Amino acid sequence: MDARRRIYEVVSCFPGVHFREIQRITRLGNGCLRYHLNVLERCGAIESEKYGRRLRYYPRGMKSYQKKLLALLHLDTARRILVFLLNHSGARHGDIVRVLKLSPSTVSWHMRKLVECGVVCEIRGIYLLCDTEGLRKVLQLYRRCLGGEGTGARAVRRGPAGEC
Repeated sequence: MDARRRIYEVVSCFPGVHFREIQRITRLGNGCLRYHLNVLERCGAIESEKYGRRLRYYPRGMKSYQKKLLALLHLDTARRILVFLLNHSGARHGDIVRVLKLSPSTVSWHMRKLVECGVVCEIRGIYLLCDTEGLRKVLQLYRRCLGGEGTGARAVRRGPAGEC
């Protein structure tokens, strides 16, 4: 039961966390972790959603849009691009490449994914956030779990097992 509570706390503290991150934080074995995640899902305490090749876990009741944003924000490059667009509305591909010091192909790939997800809109080569306030709200609510030095799941991994 202690393991299940720790897993639930990790998912609550870091919505959008994937299996390996939960495993690193809780230091549980594959089988044990899989079992407790399944029990938590069956009883409705948590939900999972596949994004790309990863299954991500969320506390019950999160809105679909928030889940989508959190999954994207867990990706470092996508997060950097979204934060840039939040601060520089109406940016062009070249602006993103130059300011974020990313290769053009990397920016193109991420922008295509962000547009497909409905998070970014492209109008004649200019990229705009589709829901600026929604992104700002998610960043504000979940900034602790989204990374940056000394924050997020990566920082917690180094601490004692089960800490949030």
